[in-house]
Amino acid sequence: MKFNGLLVLRVLVVVGVISLLGLALVINHYYFKNQKAVANEIPRAEKEIKIKAIIDSPEFQEKIKAEAERIYYEQVKKEADTKLLELEKSGFSGEKVSMLESFLKKYNPDLAKYAHEIVELPRWIEVVAIAGVETTYCKYGVGETKNNCGAIVSSHTGQFKAYKNHLDSIKDIAYLLQKDMYKDKTITEMNGLYCVDESRADGKCEGWDKKIISIVSQLET
Repeated sequence: MKFNGLLVLRVLVVVGVISLLGLALVINHYYFKNQKAVANEIPRAEKEIKIKAIIDSPEFQEKIKAEAERIYYEQVKKEADTKLLELEKSGFSGEKVSMLESFLKKYNPDLAKYAHEIVELPRWIEVVAIAGVETTYCKYGVGETKNNCGAIVSSHTGQFKAYKNHLDSIKDIAYLLQKDMYKDKTITEMNGLYCVDESRADGKCEGWDKKIISIVSQLET
């Protein structure tokens, strides 16, 4: 085969051109990619500078301080409220118990021992006062068991209800006062409903509410 130098030269030229074009494309790709990355880094750096300037500004620092103080005092208030509830259950409630014990011991020591439970009942002062007027604080309980402190009659039998002990009876007075018939009524408005004198046209018991109100005022002082 005859060697053709011109053809070989042309081939080398073409290969060289293709190689140069490929190299140019590679350089172009990486160059512009890097240029783009650099261009992106500049705005990012500018943003970081601006953010740092905002963070370091007195206004922003003041806001951070104010927010920190708000969070701190909220936490303090929460802890204080918790302590207050604990004090209310122990100290404040304890004062009520002590007062009620001293009061009831003068009339019926057997009822005084339930003072802790009584002060937890709704409308407990009115409950104690009603028991005071109806049965001299359970001392002269009515019904079969003689534990009926509030002279409560059974709606089924029409007889005085029987209870295991004085505390169960006291609880039942509190339960009764939560019923719709009594729930939103004052002691005066209960006269003729709780205590009924069938000999009177208005059904009210003479002086019943005044006696209870007098006891309530003693327990509230």
